[in-house]
Amino acid sequence: MISRLRRFLTPPGDLEPQQGIFLVLCRVGAVLCLGVVIPVNLVQDLPRVISVLVGLFGLFCIWLYRRAVRGSFHVVSLMVALLVLLDLVYFPNAGSIGSVLFYFFPLILLPIVFLNGPARYTGVAIVMVNWSALLVLEGLVPGLVTPFKSVFDRLLDLWTGMLVASVAVILVTTVVLSWYHRERGRLKATVAELDASRDQLAELFRQHSDAVLVIDPETRTVLQVNDKFIRLSGVSAEEIVGRTTRDFNLWRHQSDRDRFYEQ
Repeated sequence: MISRLRRFLTPPGDLEPQQGIFLVLCRVGAVLCLGVVIPVNLVQDLPRVISVLVGLFGLFCIWLYRRAVRGSFHVVSLMVALLVLLDLVYFPNAGSIGSVLFYFFPLILLPIVFLNGPARYTGVAIVMVNWSALLVLEGLVPGLVTPFKSVFDRLLDLWTGMLVASVAVILVTTVVLSWYHRERGRLKATVAELDASRDQLAELFRQHSDAVLVIDPETRTVLQVNDKFIRLSGVSAEEIVGRTTRDFNLWRHQSDRDRFYEQ
């Protein structure tokens, strides 16, 4: 059971991090809407329109998941659909007394995770302005709010909202962190391989049977020399590196030096 749940919540390894997170969000969104929120709403005496809208959003998550599996990732569509859902159910679900405001916390994470640059900050601003507008509108027109019919309905609604919002936030942060640690491990392995290759090349250069020196073509200063060059020239690497070949009379004729740099 736990292994199945882990596979369900783990993005495929062959996808980009944001694509994998999107797939998991669509899966979990459909399960939470159709398997948790709607059954709990049916226990409460809430307007049926809430369950209908949540069910449509759950089906939309399934459609988004099927599209993503085929390679089309409609990230903005998910954000807009969730924002519209919250706006539509806010007043039927008792406004600020209900649980709808909880869902804005996972919603505001979506532009942070999926968008970049100005689009990220624009998405965050839209979400913040949206919930602020709902609160202002509720204060101006309190009659829009459909109140709970019992304390039980309110407590169950708050419990469901806290549960679903917490699961969504934990899921997003967990997946992001898992991808971060995975990519960090890959980066460390790549750096270690590059360091090993660099050391091997440096050793081959140092022990090469021919006298070799590396010269910067722009400044014409010596960057590196190998052991054979040091033995033949009779000077140390410290005396050569950083200087030009003219400084230690490498060229017998000036014309040879000019011809070398022209090649």
